[in-house]
Amino acid sequence: MSQHRKSPPGPYRLTYTPEAREQCLRLPSRQRRTVERALARLAGTVGLRQWVSPVEAQEEFQVCFSQTLITYELDPALRSLVVKRLVSED
Repeated sequence: MSQHRKSPPGPYRLTYTPEAREQCLRLPSRQRRTVERALARLAGTVGLRQWVSPVEAQEEFQVCFSQTLITYELDPALRSLVVKRLVSED
């Protein structure tokens, strides 16, 4: 019997809390586009994972793009990368 390898279901959906969406919209347009593209790539990379542990799903992660500190968490049940806060560092 051959084993079929299940392919990953695709990138995580990128979602924002209302607060984070407001913070994102306040960024200068060039910086906002850079941040949004980087987050989309990050969601794509996270989506390659087959499994996210329950501990990871309760953690907040931080990453810095274009002088913006971004706090996010993973929601494996919804396959979402949830942006919680954006803080411009300039």
